[in-house]
Amino acid sequence: MKKQALRQLFMACATALLLTASYGKTTASQMPIRHYYQMLDSLCTGWHTWDTRSMFTQLYLPEAFSVKVSLMDEKGQTAGDLRAGNPRNDAAKVHPREHTSDNSYSEVDAIWHGVSVKLRSTSTGDRLIMMLTPLADNDNPQGRIHVKPEYCWPNVNRITGSDRLQIDGTSHFLFSRRDNHVRMPGGIVGKNIQYSDGAYTCDASASVLIYTGDSLSMEEAE
Repeated sequence: MKKQALRQLFMACATALLLTASYGKTTASQMPIRHYYQMLDSLCTGWHTWDTRSMFTQLYLPEAFSVKVSLMDEKGQTAGDLRAGNPRNDAAKVHPREHTSDNSYSEVDAIWHGVSVKLRSTSTGDRLIMMLTPLADNDNPQGRIHVKPEYCWPNVNRITGSDRLQIDGTSHFLFSRRDNHVRMPGGIVGKNIQYSDGAYTCDASASVLIYTGDSLSMEEAE
């Protein structure tokens, strides 16, 4: 009986030692991972081309504010998945140009159904400037630029409810988190601006300016 009790005590102690050692190893190995994700969280802030579905979308993290630009043809059809190498039938041809890692400047061209434009973007903090200009092969006189300020992933960061985005029906919009902790005004400057169903459209034959922050003119943006 004594031998059996000693054997059981030995096994219990050995198990406890193994668990302690295992726990210590796990904790040590997880430390770099935790720091890695902390670094990622610190980097994923502000305006950037975070949305991999379109190079013509600027996304603001961590609030998930989004400005999505699409091309529209004379039939009212839109091409919104503007990314290079899109394998879908009838996809737009997208050509990435310059792009700094901090999003202080990016440039990309796209053509679809005769609508051909260049998008230049820059951002500093909460200020975003997106300038679209027609290219030489832009030969669709009825082509339009479709601009939709919206929220990506509406359940992220407690951004919920119908009051997340307020639009006054003209050329201005307001991003507002539900708790109003972050509010970001913006505007659109272009030719023949129209508003419908939460989105704006402008003629693709003239320059279009999209911005957040204080009001901005075409000349100031350039």
